[in-house]
Amino acid sequence: MMIFVNSYEKCWRRIFPWILIAIVVFPITQTWSIATSNSYYLYVEKLDGYLAKTVADVTGILDVLLTFMGVITILTMSTNILAIIRLYFLADRITEVEKNLFFVSFVAFVIQCIAAGDTVS
Repeated sequence: MMIFVNSYEKCWRRIFPWILIAIVVFPITQTWSIATSNSYYLYVEKLDGYLAKTVADVTGILDVLLTFMGVITILTMSTNILAIIRLYFLADRITEVEKNLFFVSFVAFVIQCIAAGDTVS
C-alpha cells in the first residue's frame, strides 16, 4: 500500500542504513548483561530437552521486550486498520497481490497478539 511513491523511496533511501545499524546495535546493548555473565544449560526431564539459564538479572530485558512487543503490535494494528479501510473503500481497484499481502499481514498480527499475550502472562 504505497500512497506517496516518490517520497516513500526517498524516505527509505535515507533511513534504511540507520535502521540496519539500529537492528544490530540495539539488541546488543539490551542483552549485554546476559552475554557477559555466566550462562548454562539445564536439562528438564518433563520437556525432554534443555533450558538456557543465566545468573544475570533479566527483568530489565523483559521490560524492554514488553515495550517493544507493545509498540510493534500497535503499529501492526494501525497498519491493518488502514489496510481494511482501503480494502473497503477501494475494493474494485485492489489487486490480488495486495489482498494476499494484507492477509499475510493480518495473520502476522494475530501471531504477534498471541505471542504478546503469552509473554505478559
